[in-house]
Amino acid sequence: MRRVIKISFTSQVLYLFFTLLFGFSILQANALAQSLSQGDLNSIYNNTVWYDANSNSAFDCSGGTPVSPGSGAPDGAQFPNLDPGAMANAINKWTAQQNPNSELSGLGSTVVAGAKNSNVNPFLIVAIAKEESSLSDPNDFNVQHGSNSFGRTAAAGQPSFQGSRSWYKWSSVKASVDNTAPENQNAAGGGDIASYIRNQYGAQLDSNNLTAMFLQYAPPGENDTAQYIANVQSWITNLINLANGGTSSGNAPTTSIGGCGTSTSCSSGSTTATGPNAAILCEAEKYAGIYYHLGGGHVSYSAFRQQCPETAIASAASVSTASDPGPCATDCSGLISIALDAVYNQGYVWIVSDANGSMEGGGAQYWKPIPIAQAQAGDIVTTDSPDGHIEIVDHISGNSIVTFGSHHTGTQTGAITTSTSYWVTGAWRWMGPTQ
Repeated sequence: MRRVIKISFTSQVLYLFFTLLFGFSILQANALAQSLSQGDLNSIYNNTVWYDANSNSAFDCSGGTPVSPGSGAPDGAQFPNLDPGAMANAINKWTAQQNPNSELSGLGSTVVAGAKNSNVNPFLIVAIAKEESSLSDPNDFNVQHGSNSFGRTAAAGQPSFQGSRSWYKWSSVKASVDNTAPENQNAAGGGDIASYIRNQYGAQLDSNNLTAMFLQYAPPGENDTAQYIANVQSWITNLINLANGGTSSGNAPTTSIGGCGTSTSCSSGSTTATGPNAAILCEAEKYAGIYYHLGGGHVSYSAFRQQCPETAIASAASVSTASDPGPCATDCSGLISIALDAVYNQGYVWIVSDANGSMEGGGAQYWKPIPIAQAQAGDIVTTDSPDGHIEIVDHISGNSIVTFGSHHTGTQTGAITTSTSYWVTGAWRWMGPTQ
């Protein structure tokens, strides 16, 4: 016999109400997810820093303590007496050279900050990754199954996965080197790799005895320990040489690294520009006085420098004219593309501002919106002019903002002062790869 369930009119109304309420909420959530870039979604999934446009704290960064040089020897076990920014850039550059597919790509600043937190040489950390996993190669078994680039084994009760033995498991390769990652807080035996090394081998680190450390980390019964040590020492030397060679910018910015990225300064005219991407401004200023040319600068930095060598830059301001802007001319977005590639070695990144002031083009997902009041040198501002316009922030004073850029046909590249309200679509900050 079929059972018939009677539902009252009131129950039907309530059912319909809650269906509409929760159904609408789901639709809202789906619409929100679709409005986010894939980079933002990935950052949410992986518990990494993500900027909430409704938050007053840009990039969720608040008061991180800057990283300063340590007291250790560059080739020693403890955090070295080298510029942290130069070390981060060296790690990024070396990683790209050794393994372009490395999962550690672009994480130099995270490695350095974590290493500083535990007083460990960051070069030692990436050298171990090179030996254990071909520098966090995505095809390595331990990297695939547990984001473990370092051959760290797991003790009872620790997050793990099973291979030839029980290996320690992180949620991501970034988490493995990030001392601020939630999963690393109060983790037994040390969460991130630097804190683990400090916890396990503190005595060897403090006596600067890497040989004694590796006799335990890579014991002779399982490894060619002597070759392991020789390899690590050789790679550390390579990294030191890259760090001593400075950063990628011809303006030689100095960098201090905190838990939320970098703070960079460089010479900007007669003053010092300070901001996470100040070197972009300082690079762009090389082209001051050059007349605007629509479509100019939309090539890689290396290609641009072939048509615009140093001698051309030096004389362009005096020979460039509105009718003949010369080989160094750029348009507004071309200037920024060239400066970005020169500073961060990104190749040609197509950057434009559309009529709504939004970022478009290759790499657009790496420009994160920030409140214009928080913009610093090297950040970008956009406006909703008919064709879109984009310039580089120099500095803000009250309601006035000084920007540097290639303005429009008939004008020369240089600084202008406007009201912050002119840039109605706001400011943007590069949060993408830095090598």
